[in-house]
Amino acid sequence: MSTLYSISEMNLLACYLDAAGYTSDDIHEMRQDVERLKQFKDVLKGQSEIIRIKHIVDLDSDPWLPEGWEIEEHIQGEQFEWEASRVKLFTSRLSEPDKHYISGHNLRKKVAGKPVFNVNLMVYLLDNQHLIPEAWKVKAIFFWGTILCHLGKNLYVSYMVWKETPDSGHWVEGQLSLDDVCDEYYHAAAIAA
Repeated sequence: MSTLYSISEMNLLACYLDAAGYTSDDIHEMRQDVERLKQFKDVLKGQSEIIRIKHIVDLDSDPWLPEGWEIEEHIQGEQFEWEASRVKLFTSRLSEPDKHYISGHNLRKKVAGKPVFNVNLMVYLLDNQHLIPEAWKVKAIFFWGTILCHLGKNLYVSYMVWKETPDSGHWVEGQLSLDDVCDEYYHAAAIAA
């Protein structure tokens, strides 16, 4: 342990890191890469600058499909620069208070015409899981802009969900049959207005 810094200085730094949204995983990652810490010091001293990485998602391309799957519908978009604030998650609130579920087919009708994202965004986020907001971990995120058909029969919508593991967890994908029912845990990803 270093003796260059007082305990009060270390506690103050911890308070600032906490206020800036750093997690214990972030601190662990910083400890693993001293070169990055040196580069950050250069930023503090005005000798370097931070350039934000743009994450561009191609919503216009055809999605990758596993064998046996076909595209029933794929609403193409454009090049989308990822920022979590540009994505709205919404549920389709049921008009009858005693009903808690809705069929996938009926929910598809309710989201028709809304600016929902296609599965290309899900694939990009699964490849870049560090971009996914923490608040999404308690939700299943659906991408209604792409409807798949399996073996020429049933229709499916793709989703991603947080899977807890003993050491931490990670996001996984799945497909929900439109014959199944949905509840308010299921959120559609749409372009925020």
